[in-house]
Amino acid sequence: MTDQTHATDPYHDKQPRHQVPPALRADSQRLTPGRRVHLYELDMGVFGLGVERFCADSEETAPVKFRGYEFPPVAIQASGFEYSGQGSVPTPRLTVSLINTVFNALVNDYDDLIGARLTRLRTFAHFLDGGAQADPHAVLMPDIYYVERKVVSDGVTIEWELSPSVSYQSRMLPARQVFRDTCTHTYRRWDAQAGSFDNSKASCPYAGNKYFTYDGTPTSNPAEDRPSKQLTTCCKRRFGDDAVLPTRAFPGVARIKA
Repeated sequence: MTDQTHATDPYHDKQPRHQVPPALRADSQRLTPGRRVHLYELDMGVFGLGVERFCADSEETAPVKFRGYEFPPVAIQASGFEYSGQGSVPTPRLTVSLINTVFNALVNDYDDLIGARLTRLRTFAHFLDGGAQADPHAVLMPDIYYVERKVVSDGVTIEWELSPSVSYQSRMLPARQVFRDTCTHTYRRWDAQAGSFDNSKASCPYAGNKYFTYDGTPTSNPAEDRPSKQLTTCCKRRFGDDAVLPTRAFPGVARIKA
């Protein structure tokens, strides 16, 4: 279910402005617009992984298809996406059932998925692939957030607080998300078929032949080379304790008080 081609399809390329198709705009203004469908894409490129897709449609028992991708139904609750009239930026929360074995494994193996990018796509059922008016462009302005922190995890569900992405139509300083402990570099991926690392989407400059598992344990198997995105178990292990680290984390923000 995880797709390794994150950020390569044309629908994820940054455009100057999102254009809502006339048909979707018209349906959104109707009293009975049709069944709303919320689709989610969890981009785990920060961990060297691909994209996990799922939908929050309680009426679906089988995956829905949109833009050629399948979105299996997952028991989730989302809140706080709406903007208030006070001008404050939303910090939504997403609760996911850990009964889903895929999510359970990802949460356990990858630091609760802190730093992953979540995109919410809102459309109507008749615009889905195979629908009466199938249209891959028929989505409202995508909501793009990052997993900021884990709020609750009781073994049955996990609840995250999300932080807004840096808008390419506005300015922020710094012009990217600030995470104290997590580096947001995209790490290289081992290609078993080619027998070498795929650096086509990597932003991390590491090109060494020392390999480490997710918890920082040395390994001789390049297929087990996984980044933890942490200074001690990832950056320093690969570049050295005394090196100038190319991390994108901001450890110094812990010292800043308002």
